[in-house]
Amino acid sequence: MTSSTYELGAHLGGGSFGQVWKATHIDLGDERALKIIEIESGQTEKELLAEARKMLKVDGHENVVGVKDAGVWGDDEVFIASELCQDGSLEDLSRESIFPAEVCRLISDSCRGLIHIHRQGLLHLDLRPANILLSGATPKICDFGLSKFKTNAHLPKFYWPHAAPEIIEGLGGSEEADQFSMAKTLAHMLSSREACHQAVDKPVPVHQFSFHIPSRLVKVLRKATHEQPDRRYDSVERFKQALDKATPRVSFKRIGPETFESDKEGWSIHLIRKSGSYGFDVKKNRRRQTSLCCSGLTENDMLKEAGKTIDLFAQP
Repeated sequence: MTSSTYELGAHLGGGSFGQVWKATHIDLGDERALKIIEIESGQTEKELLAEARKMLKVDGHENVVGVKDAGVWGDDEVFIASELCQDGSLEDLSRESIFPAEVCRLISDSCRGLIHIHRQGLLHLDLRPANILLSGATPKICDFGLSKFKTNAHLPKFYWPHAAPEIIEGLGGSEEADQFSMAKTLAHMLSSREACHQAVDKPVPVHQFSFHIPSRLVKVLRKATHEQPDRRYDSVERFKQALDKATPRVSFKRIGPETFESDKEGWSIHLIRKSGSYGFDVKKNRRRQTSLCCSGLTENDMLKEAGKTIDLFAQP
């Protein structure tokens, strides 16, 4: 499919706010992500192109997807052409085993983009892993379909697994609501999505996190997802600062059913479940450094002790 300006290529995805295609600008030859939105009954081209104006308002930040162009597409559609990010999204990464420290970096960088959005007088109100794209290792916030100016922040619809309680209750959006959703995005990635879907509009539940997620990090998540907005961090900047302080110095990810490996210094933790006994070994470069194994130790006790060991590694 072509227009006078763009030739469409592969379909990249879509949802309630339109379909997204890889497209080539015919005159310039560069590739862009082209979002095509159908004009529905009761809407106007001007209203739909308002999203492009919102995105242009926050353009120029490395952690926000840049808008290149916008206009009318055919008789009943409009388009928004933006920077093409071809390295997936945080949603894709959440399906993989990833070191918690790297997850923290990605969310911290995403917070930089969100802070920029807020400084321009806008709220995003649809933050979730699928709406943070990757360009190489750089996360970029995209999809401003629900975004609102701070003075007009009531939503007709929302993505409920990451929405703050006040949005679900119809009380409108705020910077605190964006903070809640960004923290839920972090929880989503650290818990393989379970923390969000098991506790909609509630603080992330501690039991959804494996022992290898440091307790300091879980504490930050609990505060940022508090049910009461005034009990969260008083700004996204403060949330980012707390997250940066809680980012583990050495972090671990699962590489097997009972084995967790560090991102540096060659450490690993091996859980032991054998004949009613529970424990774990701590190794460095495959050599045992310490262990805890006792026939009277319960599985829950073993995981608590392993968590304490993780906390020691996580300290700055």
